[in-house]
Parts: sequence; structure tokens; C-alpha cells
Amino acid sequence: MVSGTDYGLNGRATLKGLSDQLNLSAEGKVSLKSEDLSRFASLSGMDVKGGAILEASGSIFPLSGIFDVTARGTGTELRIGQPRIDPLLVGESRLDLAVRRDEAGTSIDRFKITNDQLSAEISGTLATGRSALTLDSKITDTAPISAGLSGPATLSGNLRQTGTDWAVDLQATGPGGARATTKAVVMLARGEVTRITGQVDGAVQTLTPFSELAGRRLSGGAEAIIDGWFDPRDGAFEATLDATTQSLALACKWPNRSCAARRPSLARCCVGPAASSPPTVSR
Repeated sequence: MVSGTDYGLNGRATLKGLSDQLNLSAEGKVSLKSEDLSRFASLSGMDVKGGAILEASGSIFPLSGIFDVTARGTGTELRIGQPRIDPLLVGESRLDLAVRRDEAGTSIDRFKITNDQLSAEISGTLATGRSALTLDSKITDTAPISAGLSGPATLSGNLRQTGTDWAVDLQATGPGGARATTKAVVMLARGEVTRITGQVDGAVQTLTPFSELAGRRLSGGAEAIIDGWFDPRDGAFEATLDATTQSLALACKWPNRSCAARRPSLARCCVGPAASSPPTVSR
């Protein structure tokens, strides 16, 4: 047992295979209680704050790296120093984790965080050249994330690895009846992203909730499909946009004026090195 003024660590473990070091294993339980997580900030590399109670149990084979661990706990007024994320951790958050590793790779049976504002769950496998992850998350109200927004938002999908490339398939919904589907391939070489190729298919019924975020009044709706690629090494890109707007209006920089497209409008354009003609807009 290890304890301090605002934390306590208590555990019990059983060692097996001491006579056969090739099959050495440890099995046990451990509990951690901390009223001030900021003392662990330097270890985590993040500006963590808040309190936590965590209980974990499982087994580990140190020589082979095989393990099977489950953990459950709660956190209170957690902070990680991220202004977009910290508001979602207000109050009590609950953690549920089950992860194991064997010769085939690491399996995340469940990694779930829930509270009154957020529900997020990740599961899947991590294995060289053939990892696969599933994500499912929901925010009950986006108001704490950005001024002017309100209503729920969701993000779900899959990430699958083939060799060094990752296939991404994500679906998202948000305020104003917004929805988007992203299908992309992230290519890597020696651990560095070399190109992202894909398509985003999205729509929003009304842009009004995003007015404050954009810094000007917005109204109307839009549907858009964006195809293209991006190379983060030199910033090169190419994108094709196919969009339809409905009663689109946005406040211009001139007083008492607005830029509007009251009738349905169709826009198609190509930007990047392969763009052979300027953008065109037809109504």
C-alpha cells in the first residue's frame, strides 16, 4: 500500500511460475484513489486535473508481453487542458475498460467513457498491418464546445489497416440537421502520412447555428460532395466540389447588406494543381 496526502494505491498480486521463469506470470487487483490528479501531470504529459477512483484486475506474463486487464472507475471534474474537450468532462465521468494481448495482437474489447454530456466507446484490435477499430460517440449538447451551437452531435465509424494504409469510414451528425459521411484512405510510409485521399458527402438543413462560429450571420441550407487528395508533407492538394444550396444567405462586411442565393444554386469547381478551369456557378 502506498499513500499520500491526497492519494492512495492499494493492491495485491500473486506470482506464479517462479520455478519456471519462461512461464512467469502475475495475477492480482489494484485500486487507486486520487483527489488531485495534477500531481500526475508530468507523467501523463497532459495538464490533467480532477479526482479519480480506479479499480483494475487481471493477469500478465512479463516475458511474452501477454496480458488480460479490466478496469472500472469514476472521475470527478476531470480536465486535460483542452478547451474543446474539458467542458465535456464536467461532473462525474465513468470509465469501463477491458483489453488483452496475445500472440495475435492487442484486443480492445471495450473502452468506454460516459457522463451526462458525453458517451464514447472504442473497440477493436491492434495488430501490425491489420488493425481494425470501431468508434461510437455522442455529445448530448454541443453548446459547451462552441458559443452559438446547441443540440446533440454524433460520430461513429470504422478504421481498418491494410499494410501501412488506413481506410477510414466515418459518419457524423450535428446542429442544424448537419450530417456528413467521410470515406478516405490515409497512406503512410515509415510512420509518416504521405497522402490522404477520399470523399466527404455532407448536408446541413440550416446554417444558422454556425453563425457565431463563422463570425457572421448565416442562414439557408446546403448539400456538398468533396473529392480530393492532400499531401501533408508539402501542402499540395487537389479537390473537386459539387454543391447545392437552398436559400443561402450570409452577412457581408458592408453594413445592412447580405450575400444571398434565394433560389436553389448549383456550384462545381476544381482547385489544386489539376484544376484546368476557374470555378463555375449555375442557377
